[in-house]
Amino acid sequence: MAAAADDNTNTMTAPGATGNDNDDGDGTVLVRTTLPSRPLPANDTRPHHRTARLLVRPLRQSDLAGLHALRTQPEAMTGTRLGRPDRDLAETQVELDFFRHGVRGGSGEPPYLWGAFLSPPQQQQRSATTSTGDEEEGEEEVELLIGEGGVHTLATDAVAASGWPEIGYKFRREYWGQGYATEFVEAVLGAWWGLPRSTVEIRVNRRAVAAAMSAAANDSVPEDGGEDDVIEATEQMYANAEPSNAGSCRVLEKLGFRRYHEWTEPDTQEHRVGKPLDLAGYLLAKSACL
Repeated sequence: MAAAADDNTNTMTAPGATGNDNDDGDGTVLVRTTLPSRPLPANDTRPHHRTARLLVRPLRQSDLAGLHALRTQPEAMTGTRLGRPDRDLAETQVELDFFRHGVRGGSGEPPYLWGAFLSPPQQQQRSATTSTGDEEEGEEEVELLIGEGGVHTLATDAVAASGWPEIGYKFRREYWGQGYATEFVEAVLGAWWGLPRSTVEIRVNRRAVAAAMSAAANDSVPEDGGEDDVIEATEQMYANAEPSNAGSCRVLEKLGFRRYHEWTEPDTQEHRVGKPLDLAGYLLAKSACL
């Protein structure tokens, strides 16, 4: 169950859009909204968050082995842009550097990404059902990385996607269907909405702004163009998923995301390059979460 944060990472299941074959030319509009003030807090300064079962914290260099174990699991990587596991530890290191420093995108600013770790009590409960009796007494508990994700794209393409920030995740196969993804994404969203904000003007896809316009805005969306066309819109979070992926769609809907658009685009996965890929776009308003 997953969703695309990198060239070989998941966003709520499918890679970010690269162009909509079925787009009817709606184009973009300029909106006045809020977004987290930039730069975002540095990765190593971000506070840790605890949910009922998880520790949600930024990844460290010491998490390389755990991240590699996740990214070499074929099931966890099925929704990624390349659709395959990492080939070696060096590929995983590139993604860990992106998590921590934002270097892969060349921006020098890290995205808002996190690791999902089982807390020691949860590890004890799971190990109790699988124990072989060979564990040494007093063995120290370590955090177990079972998933990762967050706001991997701070501003999506307004034509090809939505223009709003995009969230995604991936989890190890053995932890699917147990509510961990919902618990994790809810915590990440809470941290994201809690960041200090600034008023900004950004370009947003016409369909996305129609779904996101605040109650104070006019009912009609203005044509592309001049400075007078700026409209007020409530800040949104964007995600996409393959409609056939019931698990990811259910996670989004449980969190309050609203499906607003469906389209088909050429797939980017290495074993399906150019084949049709069906996607559904989702939006979540900031006000709906507060």
